[in-house]
Amino acid sequence: MIRKVLIRLFLFVKYPNQFREEIIKYCTRGKAKSIGLHNYPPNYIYLDTINKDSKVLDIGCGFKAEFSCHLIEKYGLKSYGIDPTRKHRVYLKQIEEKYAGLFKHVEIAISKNNSELTFYETQENESGSLLSDHQNIINDTVISYPVVSKNIQTLIADLGLNQVSLIKIDIEGAEYGLLDVVTADTFNKVEQIFIEFHHHAFKKYKRKHTRRIVRKIENIGYSSFTRDGNNYLFYLPELT
Repeated sequence: MIRKVLIRLFLFVKYPNQFREEIIKYCTRGKAKSIGLHNYPPNYIYLDTINKDSKVLDIGCGFKAEFSCHLIEKYGLKSYGIDPTRKHRVYLKQIEEKYAGLFKHVEIAISKNNSELTFYETQENESGSLLSDHQNIINDTVISYPVVSKNIQTLIADLGLNQVSLIKIDIEGAEYGLLDVVTADTFNKVEQIFIEFHHHAFKKYKRKHTRRIVRKIENIGYSSFTRDGNNYLFYLPELT
């Protein structure tokens, strides 16, 4: 334990950023093995406690919906791909047809409010954002349009789900506003949550903002795991 603490101290105080991920991997290798962690490229982590009856919410699935496809092919489960990006429609329709009932594209955004918001779609990169100060939106050619946005509780209720085995959240910075108001009710039907944080893509967000959200989710009853300080898995302790 003392060695682990000292290594983390060097990581955040002395070592340059290019060594951060390797040192965190060293510190967390034993825990990953002990809790039965599974990995899927490029950055997804989850516990293998799901099966063919599981339901997954892939929020910010992207045009390939690669995480959904992986889970469908491995477990035969049902995944909902949540993505408001217009240029992704045709590709996600093809995935729906390929997996015939096991994948459903839901063309909405996710935020803390049930409302209509502006979505900024970049032409050069895959990932757009609800936030105009995302580095992709600042640097790229962008079109914007209104999208329907729902919070997580409303989404789960509208889909008629009694339980969600896994939620993946990759919403390009909107996770901070979404999760800054997180309560026990936000995830009361959810066993695992994988979140990709985007403090690296904004001037206004730092690692301290990510750590604050991590503490909020831990305080409502989840354990957490990360290898790099960007991608976190939150899970109910009884799953391990």
